[in-house]
Amino acid sequence: MSLCDFVFSADMIVPNRAQTLDALINQVGLIVPPPDSHKYFPNAGWDITFAPVNSERARAPTTIEIMAAANLLPSARREPGQRSVSMTVAEAQAFRRWRTHATVIVTSELDAIVERVRRSGRRHWFQAPPAHPGFPRIWLGVGDHHDSSYDPSADCGLRLEFIPRGASKFSVVDVDTSPDMPRPGQTGIRRIAFRDFLVPDLSAALRDLEQTFGWESSHDVREEPSRGYSFVEMSGNYPQGAQLRLIQPVDPASRAGQDAKAGNPSPYTIVCSVYDLDATENDLKTRNTPYVRLPAGRHEPETLSVLSPDLGAPFAFIARAI
Repeated sequence: MSLCDFVFSADMIVPNRAQTLDALINQVGLIVPPPDSHKYFPNAGWDITFAPVNSERARAPTTIEIMAAANLLPSARREPGQRSVSMTVAEAQAFRRWRTHATVIVTSELDAIVERVRRSGRRHWFQAPPAHPGFPRIWLGVGDHHDSSYDPSADCGLRLEFIPRGASKFSVVDVDTSPDMPRPGQTGIRRIAFRDFLVPDLSAALRDLEQTFGWESSHDVREEPSRGYSFVEMSGNYPQGAQLRLIQPVDPASRAGQDAKAGNPSPYTIVCSVYDLDATENDLKTRNTPYVRLPAGRHEPETLSVLSPDLGAPFAFIARAI
């Protein structure tokens, strides 16, 4: 068993949450999220939509988290030059092409993870009731109150956050593990398969994650020359949810190599599984959404890589039944 059940969300920090949500609905067919998917955190400055990708939530437990940062605190309550938590998190990643709040891992082993982190001496912030209402969680790389001095050496620059399953109202408690049935000709996103993250040294990241958290990859390092990178999938207990995938660019001219120049480590791609790749391609054409169809590589399946700059992060679509 893995310490990771699944990745809770594939998040992105964007200039305008509503505009990005509209683009995802109109350009790639994201379902319209229910009204209670929107959440405002005025004391932190976050404007968020937790957008499900499929109405069958138990079979698609990972959401798209669209986040906009703002200084929502009234100026009368701010010290001179003080920024909201959201602004400090966003601005600290100005060097990246794509910005993230956290890589949130749903786990059934939170107590064990907290103990390992404490023994490691890594910079962290453990939140728990009653001091912090809600549910327990641990953030890596930050101190109390989520201050802006993030230490990437604590978690390989991944901005990890661990939460218990079912803790958040947007988190699935019970995952539906029944087999998928083929749905030829159907459009729409089946689920999020991977959240890809660029790292400068894959071997070093794997050693660090195993030593600190006891988290291992689900396979050996795979080289994918056609895409210009090597990668591993970090183990998860439920393939219906997304896995964290770590990618090391090996070709500076590849998209991974170009993105790494703008900031490495950094988020890379949100990879979604669809019901039918051909039907999805026709749907993208109908929506006038720019994309490129990549042939299957040594390990990677045939992929539709969306080229729209309006989605807040790069998206890719694959056909992957479970």
